[in-house]
Amino acid sequence: MKKTWLFIVCLCLGASAFGQADDEWDKFLNQSNSQFEQFKQKSDQNYEAFRKKINDEYASFMKQHWGSFDAKPMEDIPWKPEPPKPIVIDPKKKPSADPIPCNPPIEPKPIVKPQPIVPIKVEPQPSNKPAPTLRNVIMFGTTYGFSIDNRHTVKLNGISENEVATFWEQLNDLYFDRILAECLDYREKRQMCDWAYYLLTKNVAETCCGGSTNEAVVLHMYLLTQSGFKVRIARNEERMAILLGSDEKIYRYTYYVLDGGIFYLMDTSLKGQRLYIFDHAFPKEHSFSLSQSQQDFVLNPAGKRTVTSRRYPSVSATVETNKNLIDFYNTYPLSAEWQYYSATSLSAGLKKTLYPVLREAIKGKSEVDAANILINFVQTGFEYATDDKQFGYERPLFPDETFYYPYSDCEDRSILYANLVRELMGLEAVLLHYPGHLATAVRFKGNVSGDYLMVDGVKYIVCDPTYIGAPIGTAMPQFKEVKANVVKFR
Repeated sequence: MKKTWLFIVCLCLGASAFGQADDEWDKFLNQSNSQFEQFKQKSDQNYEAFRKKINDEYASFMKQHWGSFDAKPMEDIPWKPEPPKPIVIDPKKKPSADPIPCNPPIEPKPIVKPQPIVPIKVEPQPSNKPAPTLRNVIMFGTTYGFSIDNRHTVKLNGISENEVATFWEQLNDLYFDRILAECLDYREKRQMCDWAYYLLTKNVAETCCGGSTNEAVVLHMYLLTQSGFKVRIARNEERMAILLGSDEKIYRYTYYVLDGGIFYLMDTSLKGQRLYIFDHAFPKEHSFSLSQSQQDFVLNPAGKRTVTSRRYPSVSATVETNKNLIDFYNTYPLSAEWQYYSATSLSAGLKKTLYPVLREAIKGKSEVDAANILINFVQTGFEYATDDKQFGYERPLFPDETFYYPYSDCEDRSILYANLVRELMGLEAVLLHYPGHLATAVRFKGNVSGDYLMVDGVKYIVCDPTYIGAPIGTAMPQFKEVKANVVKFR
């Protein structure tokens, strides 16, 4: 009994000790939290002061004379004419297993997302001040809400160096920081590629400034520089314009060669003009990238289309593309960097109707049979026509676009087929770029026979989605002796 009471007393004493320890711990936590908040507040103030200093310095450079620069003419994708009709395999052709010459593979470029020079953080609106009006910005059928208040206006009184610099100084305040923070938040949550973010910030600037005004151009420039993008601003006698800095060649846009590199004029109505350009780098700026990712836009059904394999008629899918996504792709700058198109997957909505059909078709099949089913589906399910016939200029299609437009050519089919074998069969694929032609090569897990090439010491089998009726492992005869440029995926 004495032992029991002794044990209870010890428990009580221990509990008391723990209670005192808990009190001490709570005090420690409160003190630590207070210190952290003080540190955070001081850090935020330091960030704001640093960014204001940078923008003030940038505005002072803006007041200096802008140089005059001649435009370089826009270029089209260098591409030899494609055949007016697709090449159809001779049914008497015997299978071969020939080595195909190729150049060292082109490695995919790393994706670097531009970032602000300091974190953009905006404190909640004080309770004693009216909340800003929420305005909707609609882009490709999708609504984005922003704290745009009609009561907050800034006016550009002219487009001289001094007037633009004065306007720039007015933009560096809490109101525009809030809008900037909202832009960056949408970019992160929606996983926007650089082009989608460019268009979003353009729409926001025009909503703030009441249309496509000179004020909107400078505000757009401000939002892009604060987000980390490499941009320049230019003017003629009446209008302002934005130049995007990119290390990648963008076709069908006028460009300017400046000390900071190559910059593309986004206002096509000013193409070819000699412009006054403010060529000064914003700290930590990063080049604009054409790298693409699947963008999330509200569904706007574009109408149903049925795609059927000629050799395997049961492999037939009725699909519907998203017109909002197609409209977005229709604005996309043209590039000959094939990996940007091939690395972009089909949209989730299109996969939902297409992939179950294709998965069922290849279920339980060998690698060879499955790959042949998919390649015949791509070869014969779409009608062939050159880009020159369909668009009047060379234009690669993203996978969704191949299901939307009435025609497709060699690069469109190769890009689509590469996507299908990667996502439905789990196989690695590369693109084979020849003069005037694009094909695919696949790394199979098993020992598959056919025309092949060695990429980094690994065997890839040629699979040509435009060689109509040709099974996997069959290269077009005219390209067997031509060195292919091998394009890897990310």
